[in-house]
Amino acid sequence: LKRDEEYFPTEDDHVFLPVSRDDSQWVDSFKELAREIPRSYFELTDSIISLAQKSINVEFDGHLLIPLTDHIYFAVQRIKSGLVVSNPMLFDIRRLFPKEFQVGQEALALISSFSDVSFSDDEAGFIAMHLIEHELTETNSSVQSVSEALDILSGVNEILGKDYGEKFSESSLAVSRMATHLYYLLLRTHDGKKVDLVETDDTVLLCQLKKQYPNAGLDVGRIVALIEGRP
Repeated sequence: LKRDEEYFPTEDDHVFLPVSRDDSQWVDSFKELAREIPRSYFELTDSIISLAQKSINVEFDGHLLIPLTDHIYFAVQRIKSGLVVSNPMLFDIRRLFPKEFQVGQEALALISSFSDVSFSDDEAGFIAMHLIEHELTETNSSVQSVSEALDILSGVNEILGKDYGEKFSESSLAVSRMATHLYYLLLRTHDGKKVDLVETDDTVLLCQLKKQYPNAGLDVGRIVALIEGRP
């Protein structure tokens, strides 16, 4: 294709578009990265983002494309050079963010097939971290990092573990569901904003449950204090 020559896209073409906010910065970052990273990596990452959207049921915009492509490309180069990096958050990510971690594992299968490079679960955890951080950023949550979210969720697990001991299993389905609910609660929180509660069927049910299960009610109070009391 020559300069100023008209081009008609085909159905096989991948078109990457800037997002609505900070478009100029997005374009500049894309141009800079495109000078160093082959186009095929952008297409691979685009496929992984589509996979994540279907699996997690979250809309990831174009802002994720640049950092995730950058990470995947240099992860491949790093492994090829024999440098392996462990993920200190792997254990917590695996148990508290199972959907994102599963996408990370599926992404590794695509990356391995593409690059002929094998990866450990540590890398699946790193990819999951990119997805989680994007979810936090896009919702304007007051929690802005994976480590902060993990600290809160681990604190909740500690509260319940002390009260319920052996009955409390971090690998149980109930605990996994609770962690998911707490995570989406964190996504809905905003700096300096509180939701005024009005009496609904849910609040009436909450009062009834507190009377019927007083220990659980105390735990809820401790969990709320933990979330509200973070820096």
